[in-house]
Amino acid sequence: MKWLTFLVVILLFVSCNGSRPDIKMLILSRDSFASSILLNGEDITMDTSKYIRRFNLICDSLIIAKNSGAYPYYLGIYNLRTKDLLVEFARRGKGPGEFLSAKYLSNTYDYTNKECFHIVDIVSRKVSIFNLDSLLNFKDDYSPRQFKLPDATSNFSPLINGTYVCYNSFFLDNKEFSNQNDQIFLFDIRSEKLPIEDFKYFTPNVSNGYVLVSRDRDRILIAERYRDVIDIYDKELHHVQTLKGPDFFDPQVFLRFSNHISFKPGTEDGGYYPCYSTKDFVYLIYRGPKDLHNPEIEWPPVEVFKFDWDGNPIDRYVLDRFIYTISVSSDEKEIYGTSYNSIGDPVLVRFSLTKNSQ
Repeated sequence: MKWLTFLVVILLFVSCNGSRPDIKMLILSRDSFASSILLNGEDITMDTSKYIRRFNLICDSLIIAKNSGAYPYYLGIYNLRTKDLLVEFARRGKGPGEFLSAKYLSNTYDYTNKECFHIVDIVSRKVSIFNLDSLLNFKDDYSPRQFKLPDATSNFSPLINGTYVCYNSFFLDNKEFSNQNDQIFLFDIRSEKLPIEDFKYFTPNVSNGYVLVSRDRDRILIAERYRDVIDIYDKELHHVQTLKGPDFFDPQVFLRFSNHISFKPGTEDGGYYPCYSTKDFVYLIYRGPKDLHNPEIEWPPVEVFKFDWDGNPIDRYVLDRFIYTISVSSDEKEIYGTSYNSIGDPVLVRFSLTKNSQ
């Protein structure tokens, strides 16, 4: 069976102060997946005068849309069926309750609490926790709960009771420029002080990953943004497994100036893009190294890898186009994403997982 090719197991005896447990490494190939399925997307037209940059599905029937340009609000929620605008929120500005930027993070969506979602203001480093029902009912009069992210955080996901798992932007898996920092850390939003990371090298330009937390399993999954590497932890942050592949690329970095680390020109590749999780599975957009694609195509088609929470490969979806957001319906029969149409404008796309070709 194909999945047997996945079970190439290497025991890595890695020690952290002499106490870190052995980590199981698994080599991933495209043949590791039980099936490879071609998905053809269907454009969904949103009849709006606004220029929308990205779309995300929530609660199966609503779309969180991010506006571009000089609109008063960064975000709006639309009815997927009627395309009606239900509410605009995250007002632009520097005043109380206003946002300098606003981004919805699909990896923070909690299927056990569908009324709750997170918006991050990357400029001010503030996170707003919105209740959907309250937002729809009270609109501008609604004030979400907010907290400030630690400076070292490039991505995060809720764990339990106000505690978040954060990706450490000063972590770099590089022998020459390592800060000797952990890849992830815990942050309690009730803490009076933000944690501060010590670092020798400034690495946020070359270090990023997406954090996915299971609500039911003792698992945290980290998908690297710039490498085809997935790390799996338990909820006590013990590193239990690493998946490498399918293309085994590792962009080269160099000391650009002072202590700032940058990619060497031409070596920056795309690993995993925004991700999504359900009760039993995770869905990872995978772009892969540049040399896999036709250089004349600006936005080449991507793949979506489906794993269970133990890192076992389930399905590989080969999309007919590029997408840069991902949401999955609650019955896991449809994938939604944002792509580009024939004139280069962002468009909402739906992929059926029940109508496909092997």
